[in-house]
Amino acid sequence: MNLLTKLTIILFSFAILLMIVFSYSFFEVTHSILRESNKQSQLEFAQATMLRIDEKMHGRYLDIQNFANSQTFEKFVLDHNNDINKEEAQQRIDSFLKTTGKWDVLSILDVKTDTFILSTYKGETGKKIGKDLDNKKAYEEALANRVFVSDLVFSKVTGLPTVIFSAPIKNEKEESQPIIGVIIGQMSWSSIEKVVKNTENTTRNIHLFTKNKTMIADNGDQKNLFKESTEVFKDEKISKGEVISVITENYEREFEALVSQAPQLGYLEYKGSGWKLIVETPSSLFLVPAYKKSQEVLIFVIPIVFSVVLFLLLILNRFITSPIKRLTKTAQEIAKGNMIQQSQIHSKDEIGHLSQSFNLMTDSLIKASNYIENIIKTMPMSLIVTDSEGKIKTVNEATLKMLGYKKEELLGKDINMIFVTQTSDIAKLLKRLGLEKLDREKYLENVRTHLKSKKGEKIRVDLSINLLAEKEGEIKKIKGGVQISSIIFIAKDLRELTYYAYKRLNKTTPILQKVANGDFSENVEISKEEDEFTEHMVAIQVMINGFREMFQELQKNSEDLKIHNKKLKEVSEELKKSKEGLEIKVSERTQDLEKNKTELEIKVSERTSQLFDLNKNLEDEVQKRTTELKSKLLELKKFNKIAIGRELRMVELKEEIKRLKGVVGAFENQL
Repeated sequence: MNLLTKLTIILFSFAILLMIVFSYSFFEVTHSILRESNKQSQLEFAQATMLRIDEKMHGRYLDIQNFANSQTFEKFVLDHNNDINKEEAQQRIDSFLKTTGKWDVLSILDVKTDTFILSTYKGETGKKIGKDLDNKKAYEEALANRVFVSDLVFSKVTGLPTVIFSAPIKNEKEESQPIIGVIIGQMSWSSIEKVVKNTENTTRNIHLFTKNKTMIADNGDQKNLFKESTEVFKDEKISKGEVISVITENYEREFEALVSQAPQLGYLEYKGSGWKLIVETPSSLFLVPAYKKSQEVLIFVIPIVFSVVLFLLLILNRFITSPIKRLTKTAQEIAKGNMIQQSQIHSKDEIGHLSQSFNLMTDSLIKASNYIENIIKTMPMSLIVTDSEGKIKTVNEATLKMLGYKKEELLGKDINMIFVTQTSDIAKLLKRLGLEKLDREKYLENVRTHLKSKKGEKIRVDLSINLLAEKEGEIKKIKGGVQISSIIFIAKDLRELTYYAYKRLNKTTPILQKVANGDFSENVEISKEEDEFTEHMVAIQVMINGFREMFQELQKNSEDLKIHNKKLKEVSEELKKSKEGLEIKVSERTQDLEKNKTELEIKVSERTSQLFDLNKNLEDEVQKRTTELKSKLLELKKFNKIAIGRELRMVELKEEIKRLKGVVGAFENQL
């Protein structure tokens, strides 16, 4: 693909991208304007609809309040058994229901009996308030002198959705207990549903929710009516009940929509029940005008953009692509080896500067090529370059001198011919020389092997191998997984180096033997020449110096050890003497303890005998005392018996005296 074609593709791609970006930007601006406009209009619609609902609820609030203040119902509650009062009350309720139809049920209760005395639901008259929690709450609030408005509930008597209103009926003449009755009304929910359903804009989805997130009115299919829905309240602002319009997913997560929320604010005396009105409009509906405007603008812009692109292509072809083609042809000639070729473009723009730089680069390449050839010719180590098949491409003078070949005898030949151990192909040769390392690092160093000269002589060399990719796509893959192209072999002749090493080592060996026997008197001879053997000799001398210092340290430590042993013997003798003295003291102490033990046993024995005698004396004394006490006890018993006998005889004597006194008295009376 030529440059002009590429530029054409780039420019047309840029033009298309520019048109897409322009169209998208125009669409976004139009969309943003429409979105903000729709946000405001939809929010106003939601607030207006919520206001109409509040007005409806306020109307019912006034209705129930006016009913409660009616003298007709006051007279009826005071005397509900009067047929005239009852008929007037019934007529008033029937007339109101007939004209408005805004109530499903209206009931009046007597607070004295907690009984329904009049109701539009016939089965309710005569019953007590009972356990109907909704009616009971409304009844209790009215008794507290408050107008009550419930949330949406389902009526126990009609089964329909409704809002319960209640208000107290008062007797203004009775100040001690003014509330004489309660009126309870169940509002017809259809009046609120009409507000939600009867809207001019049919594209908007309108939902009315209670404060506990239950949908109570809807202008759609009503499949979720009177069901709790938390999906719509996942948006944080909607959940907080703010007055908002946001672009988000609709509450069923089916499509993106503009969602506006208007919370219930109440109207005059009616304070509201915490309802929320949510209005949704699919985003696709108010994006249609933006799409149309974008299409119209795009149709107008496309011809202009393409005309500009064609004009730019003509200019680019004249001033850029044509000079570059000429420069490319010049480069191809130079690549073929024609280094004399020069670029003939002399313009003063960037392409002219490129042409001049190209000519300078050609001159530099000629100089660099000559410089590299001189380096290869003069380098002391052998250099052999092969292709990916192992055919020799280049050799230097050092190689020819080392192997004894002429240059023509090696060029184009397989490199295996100069190795002692030959292989079938270059891959096996590299594997034998260390393919695993070459696979990891893409080069080999210090491979010790043998080359074969023209005369058959084995030459020990230090071989380094590296891969060279001269052109893109020239690299090939061999069985071992290594990618190769041109291969560079650099060989260092080790024959002279080996002889020199043996000579140096022969001088060093006797010194090392003396070191092994503990003689550190001689040092290694270190040559002034800086080569790898000199470094080894320095390392050996450093090792010998280390051994010498270590040996001296050991001798010093040996003397210290002798001194420590002498001190240890002295301490041992002192410890031995201390042990003997301690044993004598322990023996003497043991004898004293034995003697004290014997004396203590004698004293204990004597004390025990004394205690035994004392115990025996105590027992005899106790026995003696016991005998004396028994004798005294017998004497006491005898004395007690005598004393009691005397008392009995005294009693008998007193009775006898009394009897005789009675006889004497009787006798005196007879006289």
